Amino acid sequence: MAMVLRVLLVEDSADDARLLVRQLTAAGYDVQHERVETPAAMRDALTRLSWDLVISDYSMPSFSGTAALTLLQELGIDVPFIFVSGTIGEDVAVAAMKAGASDYVLKDKLKRLVPAIERELRDAEMRRERRRGHDIVLERTRLAELTSDVGVALTSVIPLRESLASCARALVRHLDVLGAAVWTYAEQTKSLELLASAGMPAQTAERLARLSLEDTPIGQIARDRLPLHLAGGGLAAAGREWVEQEGITAFGGYPLLVEERVVGVLAVFSKRLVPDYVLDGLEAVADQLAVGIERRRAEEELRQSEERFSRVFRASPAGIAITTADDGRFVDANDAFFSLTGYGRSEIIGRTAAELGFVQDLREQADLLEELRELGTVQNVDLELRTKQGDRRFVLASFERIELGGRPCLLSLMHDISERKRLEDQLRQAQKMEAVGRLAGGVAHDFNNLLSVIIGYCDLLFRTLPPDARERAEIAEIRDAADAASGLTRQLLAFSRRQVVERQVLDLNAVVTKAERLLKRLVGDDIELVVRLAPVLAAVLADAGQLDQVLMNLVVNAKDAMPAGGRVVLETAPAELDEAFVRDHPGARAGRYVRLSVSDTGIGMDPETQAHIFEPFFTTKEIGRGTGLGLATVYGIVKQNDAFIWVESARALGTTFRIDFPAAAAAAPEPAPRIEPASLTGSETVLVVEDSPQLRELMREVLQGRGYHILDAENGEAALETARQHEGPIHLLLTDVIMPGMNGRQLADRLTAVRPDLRVLFASGYTADALAPYGMERGVPFMQKPFTPDDLARRVRAILDAPP
Repeated sequence: MAMVLRVLLVEDSADDARLLVRQLTAAGYDVQHERVETPAAMRDALTRLSWDLVISDYSMPSFSGTAALTLLQELGIDVPFIFVSGTIGEDVAVAAMKAGASDYVLKDKLKRLVPAIERELRDAEMRRERRRGHDIVLERTRLAELTSDVGVALTSVIPLRESLASCARALVRHLDVLGAAVWTYAEQTKSLELLASAGMPAQTAERLARLSLEDTPIGQIARDRLPLHLAGGGLAAAGREWVEQEGITAFGGYPLLVEERVVGVLAVFSKRLVPDYVLDGLEAVADQLAVGIERRRAEEELRQSEERFSRVFRASPAGIAITTADDGRFVDANDAFFSLTGYGRSEIIGRTAAELGFVQDLREQADLLEELRELGTVQNVDLELRTKQGDRRFVLASFERIELGGRPCLLSLMHDISERKRLEDQLRQAQKMEAVGRLAGGVAHDFNNLLSVIIGYCDLLFRTLPPDARERAEIAEIRDAADAASGLTRQLLAFSRRQVVERQVLDLNAVVTKAERLLKRLVGDDIELVVRLAPVLAAVLADAGQLDQVLMNLVVNAKDAMPAGGRVVLETAPAELDEAFVRDHPGARAGRYVRLSVSDTGIGMDPETQAHIFEPFFTTKEIGRGTGLGLATVYGIVKQNDAFIWVESARALGTTFRIDFPAAAAAAPEPAPRIEPASLTGSETVLVVEDSPQLRELMREVLQGRGYHILDAENGEAALETARQHEGPIHLLLTDVIMPGMNGRQLADRLTAVRPDLRVLFASGYTADALAPYGMERGVPFMQKPFTPDDLARRVRAILDAPP
């Protein structure tokens, strides 16, 4: 037969109430319930019927869960009270349990409800058993036993009201008096309120319960340590009809004092005068009761506090542990702590963090203990732990010294912040790479100015020498070195996302297939190259040359990781990045992608190496075997093409690079056809503006040698002044973009405002794409540094010959 469960539901939603009842019925209970949603309805239900359990929502339009809990406590009804809510948070739930709630369950985790109810019903039954046993003891106790043991009895875990009621019944039975009553002082109303009575009709007891003893000043009761006769006072008036009917002639009132403070009153009603020795006994009972009331209150508060702590300790999602203060041995820990560390209870209790290997930095642990000895508490400390499985866990920890069973202990509270730490590290790495990219771009820009000078003068010198001159070979070596240096700057610009990009719609499968033959020759005979292409693949919008560069660098990197041979796998596949993936990978965006994977069976990398592989000039190779720009170039190209790159690697297990390119939505615009000028000479006037003196002089020499009339200036202000003083036409402005003070775009705007026919050619070590903040929109005439003399002459002639 199903167990009958009487449940009072404090819930404004009938649907939610039915859901709770179905949950309990499915667990095997015969549920008898009533739903209320106002204080008045709840009070009526509690006084009208007996309940096994109260389940309350936390937030309702006209009532709150905390108000319902307070009402239950005010009525002194001892039944379990459980919050079931969809809005209660962890902090609010902990506060509710501290206020006296038995437990809390979230509506989306109702499977916790039945175990919580079963636990609370067992606790309530144990309390009822203790009360029944206590009543039997008091029923068999004589007056002498009362005077010596009542204080002890009141220190048990029995509710105070029932203890006092049992005491009143014992006094009536053993003293042969007609009535006894006990009042306690209520702080809320600042008056004495009836807590228990015995030996009188219910009507008289009700009148006594409504009596606040206003006729008898509290101060007077406190001053009189001898029995206070109240025949003419409020007690007699309250039950006058019963007093006269029963012939009561003596009323004894005994103040319950603790440290000269009134905490209650004990009163007896008799037909005859009570002998002195009985009065002495009653006064002793009053003293014992007073001390017991105060002790019971303190111990009950302590018990409730410990019970609340125990529940919070068990239910907290944060890891909580208690260790001894002297040697740091674990005394107890909650499930969240076991889950955090990977150890079971039997493996932790009695051992120290050092023995278990939790803490790697023992000096940090010693400093923490020293700070605790001085301050008693330490808040919000970042610590790194090692789990049983050897994994790293980062925690935000707080510590406090406490007393447990009279022994100093340490309470530790730990929140797992490993995921937050990982995301912070990823963000920090992205910011670092962005900063390094800006630095690399700046270095490449300045270096390109120098290379333009070196390459330009090499070409000029080469032309002035006879074909058989010995110096031609030396100049050629200088020119080759400059070209190699120019290649390095292109890699730096690729990393910093400042190289020239010509995107077009591409089939990634076709790109890989075209590069396969070259890559096989590159890896050699001792390495197997495997290509796996997806049969159906969306197009991507990218630069074909850059994709070849990515494939080349990743395969070379894989080859170097396999000195004894191995296998490289190139693979393409469609990919879909969802919101969950985006949350775990800062910078990613959800959508359709095309994935290129390059895997090897090489030596792999540890986490420390992986953190630096995309940084320019970082390399694990010996000196002379690599510049450290290969993966930096890949990183820059990936970012420049709005793609994302991920790496997975472990020592001796190989490495996999995955690059996700956004699937192309539309075709790229066709590039404008290049028109080669018929001649590289001219007679027009060109204003050259360049802040590098060597490069400015080279440009003057090259263009003058081609027949042009040259004006030059070192910055924008000087250029404006030169143009103002020049009376003839200026056909072309050839200007650097980034200069001190006025930039090239601003200079061009000011000059074309007064010389509308002026044509403009911009030059920079950066690309036009990277110069957008300087007003360099797409399509403006632009020349990339470094350039050769022929490149300069060709671009100048093309701008001058272009139609208006």
